Amino acid sequence: MKVVHITRDLPPRCKGGISTAVAGLVAASARAGVEVSVVSFDGWRPRARASSGEAPAGSRLEDGLEVLRVDSPAGLDSAARFVRRLDPDVLHVHHGMLWSFARRCQQESRAATVLSVHVLQQEMNRLRGVSERTMSLTGQLQALSEADRIIAPSQAVRRSLLDHDRGLEGRLRWLPLGIENSAASQTITGALAERRQPTVCYVGRFDVIKGSDLLIPIFDRVLERVPGSRFEIAGGVPDNGKAERRWSRRWREDAPMALQQRTALLGWQSAEEIAALYGRAAVLVVPSRYETFGQVVLEGMMHGCAVVASRCGGVSELIEHGQTGLLAEAGDALTLADHVVSLLQEPTS
Repeated sequence: MKVVHITRDLPPRCKGGISTAVAGLVAASARAGVEVSVVSFDGWRPRARASSGEAPAGSRLEDGLEVLRVDSPAGLDSAARFVRRLDPDVLHVHHGMLWSFARRCQQESRAATVLSVHVLQQEMNRLRGVSERTMSLTGQLQALSEADRIIAPSQAVRRSLLDHDRGLEGRLRWLPLGIENSAASQTITGALAERRQPTVCYVGRFDVIKGSDLLIPIFDRVLERVPGSRFEIAGGVPDNGKAERRWSRRWREDAPMALQQRTALLGWQSAEEIAALYGRAAVLVVPSRYETFGQVVLEGMMHGCAVVASRCGGVSELIEHGQTGLLAEAGDALTLADHVVSLLQEPTS
């Protein structure tokens, strides 16, 4: 079987959960004998104009896989030719805004189409208070109506999709995500005994949906009750320097100086750097208001971090409160902080 994945920001360009999820799926499929190739729309902006000086995209081998990277509309025609040459059996699409390109390719081939719902756009818009029909929502709704198969990464997403459209049931499948146990991860996991200081980390996008606005009250309360605590924040706002500067300014203006002095703002990190971060952290905080799956939870668990998270979306399916982690209601910074404190103060022997 030949599969072409159509996605955004395939590592080593990594801009969040979709990047790592697709990279793991592609690697696992290749090991299983599937002929896999990737079209990666890196930093894609569908409204961007192609400049006359831009060269069309060209494919190359990356870790044994044929990958074509598209970063502007100038590369669309060569990307379509790339897919046509491969003559895939399946086009696997990972973002609704890429559906129009997938449909173009399907019309020129015999391929079946699969849509993975990594982000539930209707829920994101609701939580953000956005009422207009965004490009992301429009693309996802079209993809949901036309895809031959739809993959939901959690039962929460599956239920939400069916609540909006019972007609999806025959094409909808529930398939949880996995994570790649890389060489870097194995090395870090093998050195867990070296973890000493009470370090708390956050890994992800800066967004109200991810609960990054709760980090200051959570961390400030933890520092007050566990004065030796340290905090590390990895992530940012992908391809949006203005928003990232706005978040950084808010941190400088709102976070107490004592907290700023105990916090490292790391920015976007490589897979190896993230593995090292997990390795030195005692607790991972996931304060999201919604997660379609919650891949960061599995990553933290794999590296031996205790996990404190919001009870939302797919996260509730990954953590059993009091057994495999501690949960609080979404938006409850006080309880999230108290859970972190309880774990930092828990005896290690």
